[in-house]
Amino acid sequence: MTFTKEYWINRHADANISWNTKTVHYCRNIFNHIDLPDGKVVMLGAAYSLALEVLYSKFGDKAIGMDLWNFANHPRCLERSIFDLEDFDCAFVYCDVDSFTRIGINNPCPRLTAFEWSMRNLVKGGYCITRLHGHTEQDHQRTNKLLEITKKYPVEIAELPFVYDGIETDPNAPGVPCPVDSRDDVLIKKIG
Repeated sequence: MTFTKEYWINRHADANISWNTKTVHYCRNIFNHIDLPDGKVVMLGAAYSLALEVLYSKFGDKAIGMDLWNFANHPRCLERSIFDLEDFDCAFVYCDVDSFTRIGINNPCPRLTAFEWSMRNLVKGGYCITRLHGHTEQDHQRTNKLLEITKKYPVEIAELPFVYDGIETDPNAPGVPCPVDSRDDVLIKKIG
């Protein structure tokens, strides 16, 4: 299935356009717990660029976002497919391209490509936040695909250093609130 710009606009009509989302919370708080090496601070899957704006306000031109469409016309968001993104040194990547639940549906898979790009481009001492876990059998298969990628790189995988519990609009059921937490997300550090 191909998702158009109109699909994403309609899907996000009342979802994920809030300063209270998990992504924004992570970008506001993670840097109180980690020190970054030199490199870009990257938001893969910038959507409406709220989390990117948090990164930009903290890191200036070191911050860069990427998405198929720059819905918010943010000056630091590249309109580009993950399949066309060039390599560059990254101190931090928030990898949120496509959806964890869509891993393996398309070949090539945007989420797996973005995660591989993240692991490859992190510099030593750099960090990545992404969803790595789930609770169904299908989720475990998705997790295994991501873990296969991590085996290619010298990384350590840890829980986030803080807990997030919140309510966001369910992107699959507009207008319906759903609980969101940090239990499936991880902080990955490149150690070599």
